[in-house]
Amino acid sequence: MLLASCEGAFGWMYDDPQAPASPAAEVNADKSLTVTLSVNANSWGEWHYIDLAAVVSLLRKDPKADINTLWTTRPIPLEPTGPEETETGHRRPGQYLYWFDTNYGLPIRGSEFRSFTPTAAQDDPEEWSFAVHRSEVRTNGGAVWASTLTDIDRATEVDYRSASYTPDDWSENEVWSDSRTMISQLVPSQGIAVNRVLGSWLRMTLMPDYERDGRVFFLRLKDGTYAALQLINHIGGGTPENPSPIRCYLTIKMRYPLP
Repeated sequence: MLLASCEGAFGWMYDDPQAPASPAAEVNADKSLTVTLSVNANSWGEWHYIDLAAVVSLLRKDPKADINTLWTTRPIPLEPTGPEETETGHRRPGQYLYWFDTNYGLPIRGSEFRSFTPTAAQDDPEEWSFAVHRSEVRTNGGAVWASTLTDIDRATEVDYRSASYTPDDWSENEVWSDSRTMISQLVPSQGIAVNRVLGSWLRMTLMPDYERDGRVFFLRLKDGTYAALQLINHIGGGTPENPSPIRCYLTIKMRYPLP
């Protein structure tokens, strides 16, 4: 079985629409802000970072400011810094090549390690709260709890401070970073820690389709503050020149800082 060509059936992965302007912030009775973030996280080779403190600071000054301009994009390092290796278990920055048992229109049934190539570590911004890469999510020293809520306006009605939070954990076959060898079912992935709880808000079911989890997720930041996050859409429209739908074009409703 062969994975579908990214230039053919996977052509939608490379569209690049403009993110819509964010609506005005809603100020809640507890002084937290409820806003909607949008970002085109479709690229295989980039992480997109947001600093929630910067979002709040900007909106306190101008409630109608476009907070989507605060997203910071950084490339995934692909340049080798050493020779290819054929043993796993490194837990080091680099590209981990895996063979995936799947095909277009089918679920991923398994994967096998093939090789490791060291690279530079991910270049993160100085200040950030969480980052997205397609359906994967990282936190900056944070942890996440998945609630049963489906209405972010009720975020303060649950005892989120006493919940069990999950930190980021190491991954070497989830952050797919390069599509050029996909035709042979070989996909390199960035070795990096991700938060699988928050990343569960969007899961690939049958390639290339995704299923969205509409629950409210609570993010405990490293400074001890809390945010409620809800993925409300994962498909965006294209441009007039290329109207194809954009998967992993994320629309995230956020409430922060929670009391």
